[in-house]
Amino acid sequence: MTDRPRRVGLFGGTFDPPHAGHLAVACAARDALDLDVVELVPSSVPPHRRAPGATPAERLEMVRLACAGEPRLVASDREIRRDGTSYTVDTLRELAHDHPGAELFLVLGADSYDELPTWRESAEIVRLAHLAVLPRPGAHGVLRLRPDDAARLRAPGDPRPAEGTAVFAVPMPLVPLAARDLRARLARGEDPGAGLAAPVFGYIRERGLYGWPLGVSMSETSSAWDPVLAAAVRALSSRKAERLSVLDLRDKSSFTDFFVICSGTSDRQVKSLAEETALKVKEETGRRAVVEGLAQGEWVLLDYGDFLVHVFSEHAREFYRLESLWGDAPRLDPAGASL
Repeated sequence: MTDRPRRVGLFGGTFDPPHAGHLAVACAARDALDLDVVELVPSSVPPHRRAPGATPAERLEMVRLACAGEPRLVASDREIRRDGTSYTVDTLRELAHDHPGAELFLVLGADSYDELPTWRESAEIVRLAHLAVLPRPGAHGVLRLRPDDAARLRAPGDPRPAEGTAVFAVPMPLVPLAARDLRARLARGEDPGAGLAAPVFGYIRERGLYGWPLGVSMSETSSAWDPVLAAAVRALSSRKAERLSVLDLRDKSSFTDFFVICSGTSDRQVKSLAEETALKVKEETGRRAVVEGLAQGEWVLLDYGDFLVHVFSEHAREFYRLESLWGDAPRLDPAGASL
């Protein structure tokens, strides 16, 4: 076996809270680039974002809980130990000092890659580390590559540039999760579903973080047809949604339990299906959805945390082919929502 330098990944962020999307990014980079370790580093004082809702010590503990059992992922207190604002360039310098001769990889969501030129000493960041760029909903990433990066673009497994560092485009399925949406659900006392690892959710409940009401516990249900999921499917059925399908992803996905997929015959019907479903579910159960894509009417996503409703135009449904991507997932009979 050919010796190679140690490969060390850095994945920084507020992790407020750390969720399944963060873990999916870290694991995808680790596996695609054969990283020996990925350090998940909560910032102490983030330079580009508002103050986090949890303390640095709380966010570090949640990252430790989220990483537990994942090989080669470790929570790091590097930025929390430092005074003042947390700058990535300083963390990379510290890593280079601690791992002499190692290849460093800065793991970035596409949104962070888009913002990288605004970061402190961005040219030094690029000199110190390869960039591992992973897709994020609503961001360009390597699809809008900066001119200076074009010659450095590589796929995982490609040879490195003769000089300098590379930009690795790391593929992974999109995970439609955002920490702000999880915080909003927690503030309402709502179960975040598979978006948070069970130990992380338990820690949040125990400490009453993000407005979670202390003393409130979540009851577990073995029934697939929980009231909110059933209400959404009934609403879509009553509005004559086309080709209504319910995929059970509980054993397949880390970010949600079910996909509800349907079509509208026109952009107008797609919007109407989404709006009426959100309204009916709120009236029946009190649950609100995070809604994306309503203005376009091609693909509207209603995010309820433990399940996602995808309302497509027929063209968009055929293009994205979600049922094919999750072809081995069990299907539920939508008629069961009325039982």
